[in-house]
Amino acid sequence: MATQAESSVLLPQPQVQRIATPYRRGIVAGLYGAAAIALWFFAIDTSLRRPLYTPTVLGMALFQRGAGLEQLATVQPSIQMTLMFTVVHCTVFVILGIAVARLLVERRPNLWMSILLLFVVVQFGFLAFGMTFAALTVDALGMQQVVIGNVLAAIAMAGYLWWHAPAPAPTGQS
Repeated sequence: MATQAESSVLLPQPQVQRIATPYRRGIVAGLYGAAAIALWFFAIDTSLRRPLYTPTVLGMALFQRGAGLEQLATVQPSIQMTLMFTVVHCTVFVILGIAVARLLVERRPNLWMSILLLFVVVQFGFLAFGMTFAALTVDALGMQQVVIGNVLAAIAMAGYLWWHAPAPAPTGQS
């Protein structure tokens, strides 16, 4: 009797697959977006001979409410602050990736519209973060670098989701 009750609760395999696939795609897309921005700023920070500067500044803005950011030139990169911020950064992008996968993937929208939509959402998110936690972060990172990083993230996410979207259902013949 217990097996009968348990089996009635379980979803049929095709339905489980339909539910899991957009979430899996969203998680991967979110990680691609987070990685695109992280690699962009790592390249910038390394070229300026201050690796991990960006995630340290963002971590200080988030976890210390901007304390220590008064003198941006004296900020020392911190592995602990970088790791703490990276967890939050990846989590936010995974949530965004899942939301976009659930909303857009099933409809297979235009790739360029998806990139534009994702860019606007990510850019707005960064500006809201900067205004909420520390306006100095926008100045510290440079708006041009932020915009480029957000474009790269949008391209990575939308490209992955578009490439892995289900094929459109065949339409009736006329």
